[in-house]
Amino acid sequence: MVRARRTKNTIKKVANGEIKTYPKKVNYNEVLEKAIKQIQPYIHELVGNSINSKWASLRLIDGDAKLLESMDNYLGFNLSKDQILNKKLEIVHLGFKKKKTLN
Repeated sequence: MVRARRTKNTIKKVANGEIKTYPKKVNYNEVLEKAIKQIQPYIHELVGNSINSKWASLRLIDGDAKLLESMDNYLGFNLSKDQILNKKLEIVHLGFKKKKTLN
């Protein structure tokens, strides 16, 4: 119980800016960065600032069904069912397959 309270207090302090965080920037390979750039702006249009659109882009590219379901529940709508987004993801996945075939 004490640990949970401490964790909750720490989360609150981070959210309020009382504790500064310095997350590391992850640099992905060129192919993945290009894929993210193809869908991230559209995801941001859909979700605004409710979740990090780059993170959501990566999760959607991954296609982890359980995580996508959790994201949909959090957002209150089925992001993973959006037709335009699914078309963009299809194009991204085809690009990955093409790149893999060429290597």
